[in-house]
Amino acid sequence: MSQERFMDNKVRQFSVRDDIYKTDVLFIVGCNVEEFVRRMEKLGVESKRIDEYVIGTVIPAGKNLFRAVWVERFREGNIEDYANLIHELFHLVTIICYDKQIPIKAYFDKECGDEAAAYLLEFYTKRCLDKLFNVPKKKSKKTA
Repeated sequence: MSQERFMDNKVRQFSVRDDIYKTDVLFIVGCNVEEFVRRMEKLGVESKRIDEYVIGTVIPAGKNLFRAVWVERFREGNIEDYANLIHELFHLVTIICYDKQIPIKAYFDKECGDEAAAYLLEFYTKRCLDKLFNVPKKKSKKTA
């Protein structure tokens, strides 16, 4: 029996907002491409043509008020699924940086021109995994 398990076979649809760069992203995880397209059309977003072999995509904001990330599946403990999610998050980060006119450049001569992109990748990875695993927020203890 495989150690992998599906997250519960439910499609996960959630949004994440980053207040620093003022970005809103809709995530749709765990459905086939036809269901993704149907959900986007229901929101009034024409999604680009997606080839049948694709297992994830990012739709830039453009005329839309938000960006969207889709991955076909996400199984707990499945390295391929984690890698695919991070692959799509990287595309998201480059699109956000382009839209916000944030250059991404390698670390040269003590300049850290990739810190904004690194922050965004970390932020969206944490928030997305938090939503996928339904990790409740820790409540802070009030001091007397």
